Amino acid sequence: MPRITLTNNDSGKFECRWVHLSMNQKSRCVFYERDGKHVCPGSAREGKFAGDLRVITDKNIAVYYTDEQGDRNALYPFNPNGSVKISPVFVTIQGGCLV
Repeated sequence: MPRITLTNNDSGKFECRWVHLSMNQKSRCVFYERDGKHVCPGSAREGKFAGDLRVITDKNIAVYYTDEQGDRNALYPFNPNGSVKISPVFVTIQGGCLV
């Protein structure tokens, strides 16, 4: 059975900073608006989603980490934990969000 898990950040330390987020219009999440870019505080030590990428589709991603220009391929420090597919929020089949 394919799985994903929550694990330690790539840096191995607590990360706390302002992050840039871009909403995913394809997401099935019922709690987030469908468009827009936001800057908000983000912090975690064990906030990295990792695992079998075959189970993660565009519908399972609510928001993406980005850089200031909205580039979704931006890596650390813009993606402070190294989550797969550059996302801090994943969505269940029912539309609930895992932050």
